[in-house]
Amino acid sequence: MAGFKSNVCEAVARHRPGYRPSQLEADLYAAIYGSNMIASAGTSYDHTALICLEVLRGAPVLAPITDPDHDPDYAPHVHFLIDCGKRATFGAVAASRLEVIRHAHAYCYLMDRVLLKGRAVSEAMLCETHRRLVGCESGSGGGEYRGYEGGGRALLDMRWRAVKHRMAQFCEELAKEMEEGGGVDVYALAARYHHNLMCIRPFAKGNGRVARVLVNVLLLSLVGRISVIGMNGDEVDEYRKLAVQGYKAFRKEGFEMLRGERTSHLELASFLYKNAMN
Repeated sequence: MAGFKSNVCEAVARHRPGYRPSQLEADLYAAIYGSNMIASAGTSYDHTALICLEVLRGAPVLAPITDPDHDPDYAPHVHFLIDCGKRATFGAVAASRLEVIRHAHAYCYLMDRVLLKGRAVSEAMLCETHRRLVGCESGSGGGEYRGYEGGGRALLDMRWRAVKHRMAQFCEELAKEMEEGGGVDVYALAARYHHNLMCIRPFAKGNGRVARVLVNVLLLSLVGRISVIGMNGDEVDEYRKLAVQGYKAFRKEGFEMLRGERTSHLELASFLYKNAMN
């Protein structure tokens, strides 16, 4: 896996010369922590970093802490969950760690396919990214498009039978834009496909985290940057506001509007740019 990190840095070197594996690690820790904070998932930043480091090194990482009475890592996990107003049971600690482990594996998978293997983003790749992110236990819906209407969100109004068609269109249009290369406003592209995916909401859960993984893999591929968002409460609130306002406006514009005429994504694009350059 050490070779994996070096290979990713080599793949983005034409956009960001001198980008080191240690920088990639730090960017990924922060991106995963922030994305989990937005989703009310995961654990503390320090433990997110430790877990991600092991995953990126290719080490097996267990979600349960096997000896909570003697493991110094257990109590900080408990305190973090309590501070977040969550249950702090042994099972809850394991679940919070598993959310980080899976998030890191989802990033590694999509980076490998897009950055190292040079493949266009496909439905199969997004489904596999989702499966790695949420798991494939019974009832998780991991890697499968939702097969029902609703889902408890007022904004979720796309018919489930339309999801497959829209996702095929999504991937086809994204591949075309990626091929255009230099003529693309990268942050606008990332923001637009973020809103597009959030309007489709192809999965039963985890759509936001999948969208943010996709955004950062696209940014890495095109400009060698990762946009870190969600590191504090203000960023979480700003992102949520921009995301909700943006995909509401995207939906009103309609899926068939020409991309050059869209404006719904521009505020999020500026936010992504600002947070990628910090």
